[in-house]
Amino acid sequence: MLISDYNYLTNSGTDPIDDDFYEALAWQGLQDQKVEAYTELSEAKKQALKTSLEKYYPKTTANCPNN
Repeated sequence: MLISDYNYLTNSGTDPIDDDFYEALAWQGLQDQKVEAYTELSEAKKQALKTSLEKYYPKTTANCPNN
C-alpha cells in the first residue's frame, strides 16, 4: 500500500530500515505516556531506542513542512 514511501525511505530496498526503528517508534508512544513498562527499561535500552530514532527521523521526516 505504501510502496512508494518504502522505496523512498529505503532507496528501493537497498538500504532497509532496521527493525530497531520500528520498535523504537512503538516505545516512543509508551514513553510519552510514562507507561511503567517503559520506565522499567534499562538506561542502555532507552539509549539504544533513542539512537535508533535519531538515526532514521531525519530520513522519515525530510518532506515534513515543520522539519
